Order: sequence, then structure tokens, then C-alpha cells
Amino acid sequence: TRTSTPKWNYDGAIELEAMLDTYERYPAANEAIKKYADRFAEFMIADDGGIYGYKMEDYTLDRVRPGMVILRLYRLNRRQQDSLAVETLLDQMDTHPRTKAGPWWHKLLYHDQVWLDGLYMGLPVRMAAARQFRPAEAADYCRDAVRQLAATDSCTYDSATDLWRHGWDESRTLFWADKTTGRSQHAWGRAMGWYAMALMEVLDELPADDE
Repeated sequence: TRTSTPKWNYDGAIELEAMLDTYERYPAANEAIKKYADRFAEFMIADDGGIYGYKMEDYTLDRVRPGMVILRLYRLNRRQQDSLAVETLLDQMDTHPRTKAGPWWHKLLYHDQVWLDGLYMGLPVRMAAARQFRPAEAADYCRDAVRQLAATDSCTYDSATDLWRHGWDESRTLFWADKTTGRSQHAWGRAMGWYAMALMEVLDELPADDE
């Protein structure tokens, strides 16, 4: 969707990630992509690291994924404000509300709810940033990522259909939640794609000798 004002949200950000993939593979032919991405960061990230349109107190995982763009640009440009923005997102994930089962709530407004897409929105960003910004916590982040993925698998997988349901309500009180399993009725193809990508991107960040 065309817009005159960039937004801090996952949809435009993951498109920009794909564009940066192209730039990093063929930099000489795609300098315009780099300039475009730089303009995004210059607009979204203030000199003090503040993020335009972002409120940590909302605790929504959808607002974490754009951090992958900023992290990649930091590695290219080494702008201090970009590193501060990534640190802010790490702070959010360190304090993000969780289910008793372990995975994060999808957002603060969605009490007790785990969504497949939340794994993709949050875990790979945390893992990719950890080695650079939180090396002392990196091993704990690895273990937590594996636990969240495993717990979400057990909560959302439906053996009757061999599909993963989009959401899981730990409280089993929401209108869409099965009163026995807590799973949603819907198996959403895009969410399963996000789940698969979360698995792949987390595996890419795990140490090669991680059991």
C-alpha cells in the first residue's frame, strides 16, 4: 500500500528486508535500495534512538519486527541512534508479558493469547541482536527461543488435521477458543508460513553446537 508517511509496522518492514537482501547480494547495482532504506531509518529513528509511532507500553510483537531492518542498517552504517532503537526493542522483549506456558502474549491487549505470527515478529529479532548487544544474555535467549517454539508447537498443533492453528488462548475463555484445547478454529496459511520462517531464522542464529 502506498503511503506518504512510513509506518513502524511489520508489513512494510518485511518488504524492506527483502529489498535489503537484494542490495547485500548485488550492492553495486542496487545502491538506490540502500538509499531508500536509509531514508526509512532517518525518518523513523530520532537522534536519541526514539522510534516514530512506537510505544513500548503497548507490548505488541508486530512492532518488534521492523527492528530487523534497523539492526541490518546499523551493521552497515553504525549510527548510534539505530543501536539505541534496537536496545529499546530488546528491553520490550525482556519484559513482554507471557503465558504460563512460556510464549509471549501476542500483544498486551490480547491477554493469554499466543499467535503463530508472534514468534516470527519477535524471536528472530531478539536472536539476531543478542550477540551484538546482549552477549551475556545470548545463551539464555537461545534457550528461551527454543522453549517458546516448542511450547507453541504443542499448544497449536492439531493432530486431527496435521495443521497448526493460528492462535491459542491459555485462559480458554475467548469466543474463538476451543474450551478443551484453547486452540482457534482456523489454520491460517500465512501464519503457518510465518511459523516456518521463525523456525528457520532462529535456527540460523543458534550456535552450531547447540543441542
